[in-house]
Amino acid sequence: MNCLTKPGALVLAAAFVLAGGASATEKDDGGDDKPAIDLRMSPRMGFSPLSVLFTLEFKGGDEHEDYYCPEIEWEWGDGSISTHESDCDPFVPGESKIDRRYIERHLYQYSGTYPMKVRIKRVDRLIATASIRVSIRPGPGDQNRRDYPD
Repeated sequence: MNCLTKPGALVLAAAFVLAGGASATEKDDGGDDKPAIDLRMSPRMGFSPLSVLFTLEFKGGDEHEDYYCPEIEWEWGDGSISTHESDCDPFVPGESKIDRRYIERHLYQYSGTYPMKVRIKRVDRLIATASIRVSIRPGPGDQNRRDYPD
């Protein structure tokens, strides 16, 4: 078995929070529905070192300009950060389609609990955040359990 298929680690729960503490789906002043944010991870179990695939998805809502061509910042919870930036044409209402799925993979070297966070930004403005707690059990030779604060 490789580290992706061994049972044991519990990769836990998700919490979804939009900027300003609103619910996962909110209305803007014009009454347009903004997409809900869904953050998932796979595998849900494993031993360190463990490669985890994260999927951020915008579900429902309109083709809202705030979600068109965003900057996605992935804060892994182990001290490292990755950023996804797109190069897009200007937004045209009724014509521009938003990308609804972003996928990133991260390798956690050590067992521990990691508070992983995703920030969605547009033109240096925070649009939304999502977070998920990652808990990984010690694998062979893992003597360095790490717990990172929220």
